[in-house]
Parts: sequence; C-alpha cells; structure tokens
Amino acid sequence: MNYGSLLIPPNGYELNRAVATTYSLDLETLTAATIALGVQENTDSAVANTPVAMLRTLQKVADKVVVFCEAGQTKIPNTPSPLILLLEKMIVTVALTEINGTFPSFHPKTWTLEYENNEGEKLYRFIVLSRNLTFDRSWDVSFMMEGSQKPGGKRHVKPLKSFLSFLSSWANNGKRSEHQFDIIRQLIDNLEDVKFELNRKEFGDFEIMPLGIGKEGADMRNDDLFKGYPNELAGITFKELTIMSPFVSTETIYYLNSDRFTLTGTRRRLFTRRSEIPKIKDVANNFDVYVLKDTIIDGEETLPEGDEGNPQLQDIHAKMYLRLKYPNHHLYLGSMNASNSGISRNVEMMIKLEIKNQYINMDRLCADFFGGEEESKYNPFEKVNLNTISEATADNTDEKELEHILKSVCRIEARAEVLCDETDYSVIIRFNEEDIPKKVTIRPLRALNQERALCKEISFTHLNLLHLSEFYVVTVSGMENSLSRIIMIPTDGIPEDRDKKIVQDIIHDKKSFMDYVAMALGDDLLELFGSDLEESHNENGTGNSSEHISISTALYEKMLNVAYENKHRLLEIEPIMQMIDDKNIISEEFRETYETFKSAMKLKR
Repeated sequence: MNYGSLLIPPNGYELNRAVATTYSLDLETLTAATIALGVQENTDSAVANTPVAMLRTLQKVADKVVVFCEAGQTKIPNTPSPLILLLEKMIVTVALTEINGTFPSFHPKTWTLEYENNEGEKLYRFIVLSRNLTFDRSWDVSFMMEGSQKPGGKRHVKPLKSFLSFLSSWANNGKRSEHQFDIIRQLIDNLEDVKFELNRKEFGDFEIMPLGIGKEGADMRNDDLFKGYPNELAGITFKELTIMSPFVSTETIYYLNSDRFTLTGTRRRLFTRRSEIPKIKDVANNFDVYVLKDTIIDGEETLPEGDEGNPQLQDIHAKMYLRLKYPNHHLYLGSMNASNSGISRNVEMMIKLEIKNQYINMDRLCADFFGGEEESKYNPFEKVNLNTISEATADNTDEKELEHILKSVCRIEARAEVLCDETDYSVIIRFNEEDIPKKVTIRPLRALNQERALCKEISFTHLNLLHLSEFYVVTVSGMENSLSRIIMIPTDGIPEDRDKKIVQDIIHDKKSFMDYVAMALGDDLLELFGSDLEESHNENGTGNSSEHISISTALYEKMLNVAYENKHRLLEIEPIMQMIDDKNIISEEFRETYETFKSAMKLKR
C-alpha cells in the first residue's frame, strides 16, 4: 500500500492525535507524512508539494503528533529547508542503555492514530510496518486495523497501552515534554474502551506484541515461534515455516534449522538478502533459501533517465514469519529481523495473526512472492545453492566502529543554550562527560560552515534566527569512511521569533497568504482564484479593483460555507495572521472580515 494512504483520515474525520515510532528517520519523509495526516492528500500530490501546503500542514498537525526514533539515525536532508525546524516539537530520540558493550536498538515501526468527526465520534487506527519513516524503496510489509469505542477490546489493547506507556517515559526532553506526555497519556486513556477488529475472512484472533519493553511487553522467547531461544533443548515443532527477513544471524537460523523441530514432511523456506547468505551457508541445510534477482535489485538503473529521479537499489526489507502446525497457524508481521538482536535485545513491534489454512499457507504465500509458480518468468526471486557460497570477504569493521562511536555520543548528556546580542546569535553546547570521543565534529543543522571538534564545551557564533534549532549534525571519521547524522540536543533560549521568521519566509506576499487561506478553507477556493491572483499582481503586489472585488466575493462566500459546515476550520488561519503584520500581505479589510466571522460564530482558539 501507499504509505500516505495508511495515514489519510477517513472521510469526514480529522486527526486528533498520533504517536509514531521508527528506527531511522528522514525529516523530509516526516514532512510528507504530515501532508497525509493534515490535508488528506497523498504525499506525491501537486497541492502537497508546495511550501505553503507544507507550512499549513505543519501548523495544523505538529502539535498533535509525537514521533519516536533511534538516537543518531536521523538522515541529513539534501536541502534543509527552514520548514524542517518546525518538526522539532514532534520528535523524541531514544537511546537505550548499553548491555555488555552492545547498544540495543529502538527498532519498532508503528502508528497509533486517533481521528474525530464533527459529531465527536472517534475512530482509531493501529499500523505495524517493516518500513522506516524514510524514502527507501525496498520491499516492505504493512498491517493496519481500525477500531472504535465499544466493549470487548481490553485484552487486545493492553499490550499497546503498555507500549505507549513505555514511550511516554522517553518524553522527557525539557520544554516540550509535558505536551508530548499529554498526547500519549490521553491516547492511552482513550484506548481503554476501544475494540480493534480485523474484518478479514483470512484471520481469526490477533495479538499485539511489543518486544523488549520489560515485563509489560511480550517476549518472543516465550512465544511459540521462539520458545526457549537460544536454549537448544527447548522449542516446539512445526509443519511449515516461511521466513522473510532482510537481516539474519547465524545463531537464529541454526536454531530454526535444528532437527528437534522435525515432523514428517516438515518444510522450511527463507527469503533474505544476498549479503546475508555467507552467515548461514553452513546452518540452513533444511531451508530452501531465496534472494531477489539482481535485475530487481539494480532495476532502477535500467529506467530511462529522468523517469524516477536518482536510481536506487531495491531489496527486501519486510519481516514476516508464517508458522503452521495443526491446529495452530500464525502469521507474524512487523519490525523484528531473524537475528539475535531482533529476538532478544532490541525494542520491536510485531503483530501476531491467527490464520486459516484454507486462505493462507506456505504455498499460497510463496505463490504471491513468486508471481505464480516458482518457475514463472515473472518470479522476482531466485533459489540459492548454499553449497556454492564462499566465505564473506567484505570487511565492515570500520563502519561498525563508526556506528558504535555515534551511539556513544548520543548517550552523553548534553545541553545547549542560545545567547543573543544586538546583531546576531551564538550557541554554546555543554557535554556532561570528560571522556569525549576523538575524530568527531558537530555543527547546527543549517549552519554549514560552523563545524567544530567535539569537546566538553563548544561555541558557535555569528548565527542568524534560522540557524537556531535542536538539530545538530554529528560527523564521525574513521580510517577510510565517515558517518554523518542528525542528533537532537535540548536547546534553551531559542527565540519565539524564529518560528515567526520561518512563516514570513513562506508567506511573503498576498498570493502566498491567499494560497494558505484557500487550503485552510478548502482547496476548491485555490482553484477558484489561485492562478488569477498570481497573474493579476505585479511586483509591488497591487491589482486592479475589479479583480480585488472578485476575489473578495469568492473568499467571503467560502468563509460563509465553512462557517456553516465546519466553523473551527476558520481558526486555522489565526496563527499565521498573528505572525504577519505587513498590510501589503494581509489587508485591514481581511482582518476585519475575519474578526466579524469569528465573533459571529463565537469561536475561541
């Protein structure tokens, strides 16, 4: 499914609040996701991909969404627009405590959403994915179910409430933490009386399985699939096992390959990435192993230039486990790889579905993967002969070391402070640790020429308003490679004028303001006069009186309709009006008209 279509509110509903989780985060992807949540447009629509639309969306939903991600796994945008700074209030980074020299990962990919219609009826949506909040084009899997407030759902939502409660413990990043905590706590309280329903003939019962959050969460080692792992004397048998996992570990596949699982006619299939095969070539003899063909992985290279932008590699990224043993058949979907870290260390989220054999089994599932029969020319997968696989020769020690250093930096307590003089701004970062890693640099996200070596106290000077944020770029350098990511550092003293400056950069003339109003009141208004307004104003922003009358009439009629149908949409305009005092952009006549409507409809923000 299209990611945006999973998030778009149902017809007649608007987003009330949402909590999302992801391992890696692309800020531009998050901006696109808010388009779906806020203006109910697919993320690739023409309306969505304009600065005015993005501003309107962020103004509308940024206070309703909290996004949790792994600390140090936020990508640096290609073009860090000032709009990205408005995402700060949405994001919480998670840095799990080191265990025996290894850093567990915060790895779930989920959305928990609450929508509401004009009658006050609420609808809930829970989404479990294998896909991160990035523009990666690998092959993933998604699961979505909806629920409403009715009896009978407490057993199913209890693990989800525990997961959200675990997340709330990380909403402790200073000035925003109270608001973020309130969003999560209200969602937890409202879920108490919600019943989620599958409404699909293929599935019976389901179980939400948060992993690695402590005693309140599920533990895959106590589930039927991995019961006793990694104890070789424990475990259960199965008739069929199909695994799709992009990353695997030798120990996990050895465990699932063991003869203790043998039943007469037992079948096992594994779909993974080609790079993982050397790890398992000696421990997967009971599996039929498949990888994507090179023509799929490299396929975008063959497209005509310009068709898809920059070509990207594709590979599987889905995580799913299909286990059949009469009378129990289960399909697991979510974020957990078939690896030691996934099963026993990371925080993950899986959904466990009870399935009916007549609808889903190994043959039917693999027929979908293969595009029909395994021998079909449309089959994107090829079977691997493990006997022909040589030992892995690639050495990624340097890369792993860079990741380890970055994770250690993310776990050093730090605080930043903005100082202001008459002409510009400066920022001081203080790290609360003496032992600071070497060959690491840091800079504010939008201050490209301000890179400093990481040390206990760092100062950045001669910054402007749009350089100030809680986003900082950290670069770790190794023998041959370097690794650059965004980290978040609580930063005190960012002036309120910064957000005002961001708005003024986008809403800089009458045309951009009217576009904003049109989108707030209804996109059909934009179609009514958007292009005419752009053409009828010269560089000084003036137009003739007949055009002005036509525009005012259309706007007045639309405001009347909106006031009747959904009067609270009028309030979406107010934050922008408070940030712009240029009469050439917002006329006194418009302000008076707006206040008249607001007073007549008894609206209060």
